[in-house]
Amino acid sequence: MGVRTSVKTTYKGQELTLYYISAMCEATGRKAQTLRKWELAGIIPKTPFRDRTNKRLYLQEHIDAVVECIESCKLVQGKNIADTNFKKKVYKRFNDINRKYAICQTTV
Repeated sequence: MGVRTSVKTTYKGQELTLYYISAMCEATGRKAQTLRKWELAGIIPKTPFRDRTNKRLYLQEHIDAVVECIESCKLVQGKNIADTNFKKKVYKRFNDINRKYAICQTTV
């Protein structure tokens, strides 16, 4: 049996597919430890979804937003994030996505 990479749920009447941090890692080319550090440091917003064991879950749109912000800020590994507007861009994108789905912090 393989590692679970996604979970389906219904949130406010909408069917959603949520992805574990491994999908974010694959899409961004960053390690889970890096993404967790970014979240703890406030560089990326906390994901509004967690599973019953408190593991992070992301919408595909959240993953796409982080990838697009990494690319638009030309954020290569080793580059100082403080020298970019990455944080501002990614927070705006997450806020827009969360507003679209009327998302508050939630457990799936």
